[in-house]
Order: sequence, then structure tokens, then C-alpha cells
Amino acid sequence: MPMDLSEAARRLTDADKAKRDEATAAILGARERAVPALVDALSVPGAPVARIALMLAALGPDTSARDGLPKLYELLDKGVLDVDTRAVVARAMAELVDGQDAFNDAAKRALLRLSRDPHTTTRQMTAKALEKVGDAECEARLVEMSADGNVDVKSAAANALASLRARRPAGAGDAGGLGVDLESLVRQSSASVAGGDDVPTGPFASLIVKLRDPRWSVRNAAVDEAVQHGKAALPALVDVLTGQNAGAKIGAAQAIARIA
Repeated sequence: MPMDLSEAARRLTDADKAKRDEATAAILGARERAVPALVDALSVPGAPVARIALMLAALGPDTSARDGLPKLYELLDKGVLDVDTRAVVARAMAELVDGQDAFNDAAKRALLRLSRDPHTTTRQMTAKALEKVGDAECEARLVEMSADGNVDVKSAAANALASLRARRPAGAGDAGGLGVDLESLVRQSSASVAGGDDVPTGPFASLIVKLRDPRWSVRNAAVDEAVQHGKAALPALVDVLTGQNAGAKIGAAQAIARIA
């Protein structure tokens, strides 16, 4: 008998890997029908917020997955999310927000808070979400982030700013007349490395090794490779999110959001 969707939402971080895999398969198989259960689960103390956010992101903004955004904003306002979860939520928001959120105070408050998070990965993930909302306040924040002390954040902000301005009609200008050397910033990149993870095993061990590689080009190619594997790679990718390597977790989150 298929796992009940409410139970599946709660078991996304079950200590039993078989249960985790079953829960992930149930959620992805149900697709939009799973959204109410995922949103309800966010209200449960100890909820697997990061994995729920990724499941919602995988469904995309053109579905009822956006129904989960208010609860994510609430959790961010309460300050109850740990550093890794905030990074994943920022990545999920980049998939779910859009221009209509420029008129949503809770959305803007959450994005601007995440863009100033002490964790560099969270700031980096937020750049794309700011671009998608795309109003003057978000653009101005991207300009500020283009001078961030972390080169990965600077690069992400520069890319997002370039994309945002490319969509603007000619002659519309930039945020408050502020300018940045986008071409120079976009060329900058650095490794995002954190040690301590176990040696990967299983059929996707080589893929996980590539996701942990200090070179951005290798990690980016690994994301594309993971997407080619499709749903078969999801359990391994979800497990990467519990590791310590920031670069690998970013790649895994990106791959999960593109699969299904």
C-alpha cells in the first residue's frame, strides 16, 4: 500500500533510509496532490523543513507549491531555522517566487533577510530569488551584494543583476543610478569547500565526489549529470543535503529542483 502523503511528509528525514526513500518516492509520485500534506507538515515541530522546501521547489511556481511560501516566511520570521536549512529554503524560494511577490511584504522581508544572512551559501542562493522578484528594492540589494566579501556571492549577485537588467527595456536605467562592473564580477568564482563528509558509496558515489569537487565547472557538470539520471538519483542527492560540504549541498539542491 502506498505511503499516506501526510506520513510521507513527516518521514522525509526518517532515520531509516528505506523509509526516507519510500517517503520521497510517494511525494514525487503524487506531485501537486502532495502540496497540502507538505504545507501542513511545516507546522509540525521538528518538521523536515529543508526537504519539504525542496519538494515544493521541484514542483515549480506554476503549481500550488507556492502555497508553502507563507509558512516558510513565518519560520524565517521566527528565527527557528538552522544555518543549513536557511540555505536550502533560499534555494527553494528562488524556484518559487516571481514578480508578483514584489507586492508581498512578507516575501520581501524574508528575501532581504536571507540576502544578509551570515552564511555565504544562503546569500548566494538568495541572489536568484531577488532577480525573479525584480523590483527596485531587490535590484538595489543585488547591487550591494555585488560588493560582498565572498567571491561566490559577488558572482551570483552579478549574474542575477545582469539577467535582471537584460530584461529591462532599453533606456530604463539601473537601480538608483548605481553601476557595477558586471563583466568583471561575473568572471570571478571560487571553490566552496567544507570537509568532513564520509567517503561516498553506492551507485552514485562518483557523482557525489564530483559534487564535492572544489572546481565550479566540475560541480556544475555533476548537477547536469544528476539530472540525466532522473529520479533514480534522488535518494543519493537528498542524503547529500545532510553532509557538511557546502558546494555539494548547493549542487544537490539544484539537481533536485530540476528533477521530477
